[in-house]
Amino acid sequence: MPADIAFTGFPPKAIDFLRGLSANNDRAWFAEHKGEYETEVLAPMRALLAELGPAMLAIDPEFDLDPRSGAVSRIYRDIRFSRDKSPFRPKQWIVFKRQAKDWAGRPAFFLEFGPNGYRHGLGYYAASARTMAGLRDRMAEKPGEFLAALAAARAAGYVLEGEVYKRPRVPKDQPAEIQDWHRRKNVCLVRDQALDQAFHGPALTENLKAAFAALAPLYRFLVEDDQAD
Repeated sequence: MPADIAFTGFPPKAIDFLRGLSANNDRAWFAEHKGEYETEVLAPMRALLAELGPAMLAIDPEFDLDPRSGAVSRIYRDIRFSRDKSPFRPKQWIVFKRQAKDWAGRPAFFLEFGPNGYRHGLGYYAASARTMAGLRDRMAEKPGEFLAALAAARAAGYVLEGEVYKRPRVPKDQPAEIQDWHRRKNVCLVRDQALDQAFHGPALTENLKAAFAALAPLYRFLVEDDQAD
C-alpha cells in the first residue's frame, strides 16, 4: 500500500488480524499472516499519522513524526528483559512525542488499539519523581491555568489514570482535582472507546484532531519548564 494513501479508517480485517495474533502469538503464525499486518494494520497507522501530523505540529513543532523512529509502534516486542516471552504485540499505537532519549519522562499524545477497543489521550509512559514534583509545584503556582486546562480535557471525555502512592502527601487546602494529581506517581488522561463506526472510517482523523485540541492546553502546561530526567 503506498505510503501517501489517504486514511479511510482501520479496516475490520485489522482487528481480525490482531485477534488472531492474540490467540496465536508465535513466529510461524505471524510469518503466514505478515502481509495482512502490513496492509491492514501498518499502512493505515502510517496514513493516520501523516494526516494528523500538521494539526499535531501546530500543538508542538518539536513532535517527531517519523514512523521509523517510534511514532508508530513496532509489531515485535522487546523480550530481553520481560517475563512475557510472546514475540508480538496484539495492541498497536501511534504516538506524538518530542524526540529524546528520555521520552518516557515527557508527555505524549497517543492512540492505542487492540482486539477489544481503542483508547487515546495524553500522558507519561513513566514520569520521574522529579517530573512529578515540578508538575505539583506549577499546579501550586498556577492553579487557575491548570484547572482550566483540566476542565477542557474532562469536557472532551478524558479521565485521569495513573499509579497511586501508598501514602500520598495531599494538600488539604487545594481543590479536589489538584489533590487527585498529588496522589499519583504517574498521570495519563485517557478516553476509552469501543470499536465503533468512526474507528473503521475516515471520521477518526477529525475526531482525534478535535480531541487532541482539547488536550492541547494541558499539554502546554505539562511541558512548561520541562523537568524530565
